[in-house]
Amino acid sequence: MKLLIVDDDEKRSDGLKAYLEAHCSIPASDIFKASHFDEAKKLLKAIYFDVLVLDVVLPKRLNEKSDARVSLQLIEQLSRNAYLKKPEKIIGITGHLDDIGGFRREFEKNCLVVIEAPSNSDVWKKKIGESLSYTDASKFSRVFNEAKATLISVHGIRTFGQWQVRLRNLVEKNTDQVNFHTYKFGYFSSLLFLIPIARTYQVRRLRDRLESAIEAAHNQTLFIFCHSFGTYLVAHALKELVNAKVHFPSMTLVLSGSVLESGFDWGFLTRDTRVRIVNDCGADDKILWLSEAFVYGTGMAGRDGFHGFNNQALMNRYFNGGHSLYFDGDEFMAKYWIPLITLHESKLAEIDERKNRNFFVGWGNNVVGLLGTIKAGFYWGLAALLIWLSMSGYLNILNTVNGNFHL
Repeated sequence: MKLLIVDDDEKRSDGLKAYLEAHCSIPASDIFKASHFDEAKKLLKAIYFDVLVLDVVLPKRLNEKSDARVSLQLIEQLSRNAYLKKPEKIIGITGHLDDIGGFRREFEKNCLVVIEAPSNSDVWKKKIGESLSYTDASKFSRVFNEAKATLISVHGIRTFGQWQVRLRNLVEKNTDQVNFHTYKFGYFSSLLFLIPIARTYQVRRLRDRLESAIEAAHNQTLFIFCHSFGTYLVAHALKELVNAKVHFPSMTLVLSGSVLESGFDWGFLTRDTRVRIVNDCGADDKILWLSEAFVYGTGMAGRDGFHGFNNQALMNRYFNGGHSLYFDGDEFMAKYWIPLITLHESKLAEIDERKNRNFFVGWGNNVVGLLGTIKAGFYWGLAALLIWLSMSGYLNILNTVNGNFHL
């Protein structure tokens, strides 16, 4: 949801912006501010807003006197001029309803509601928040009444994926038009994660079920959410399906805490303009250091992101937190994942909350990176050793049998 606050009271507009970020799960990047008529018009020419929160007593230009007629002029131009992008809803705010005097009826005719918003109270912010929640739920429901969607979720190792149920509940609060496929592969130990053939077995199992779900979805929009080892399973299963010439619908793939290598080649998917990949990363995800350093065929893309262009086809988003930051309550999913479903055709915003690394984190990353470059040699050396030991054992048995035969 994109929102424009037009208010010459900077303290009030900053307070509303902070409230909406904290209580309505609206990202800061989706909230825009203007302090006068001319600034608001520029934004309304350039951007479609879902909601316009308008101070009904507004100055024409910076440092000019505020007047209710200026705000009315903006509303009239929105109705009359095609070059201005009309918001879905307009909410009027004023310090005192008496300020708009005889213009009150005109405002209430054009705005959904005019709310008294004194700077010494927060009650009005809650009213706006409730109104926005209703608008968001209505938009969500409308999207999926027009075209049903299929949502697939895949959990990681050493968990049973309780977050999948919570994500489903968040979606179902808004619509019943989404078909869910919650994929469970049971508890997968860290030891099995080390063994490539065990991972391949799980990839093949998921591939078969993914193919069935995609066929059942027909031309519905497809959303896939996966975490940790689930990102490895989904990526490799999708690659096998592409190689098998399986047809994909429009798809959004969301990875979190990914154990894939940062150099993983997504070219098999990103060539399709109907597919977009969102890779959510935890800047403090130390679990992925182990993956990068010791587990063959895996890495820490869920910490450092995927290498290459960061664009609408493949977007790395960086957040402060560890391997499970996405599931500490429902706030992250509500704020960053639900909009990917409701606004699946809108432009993705880049998010980077990383701070400058201290010496120890930088040193740790360098050591892990070095181990990551030599781990393949270790695995191949171990395989060669096992083969040599097996052959040596076989030859010893053969020599013993031959010796007994000669006796």
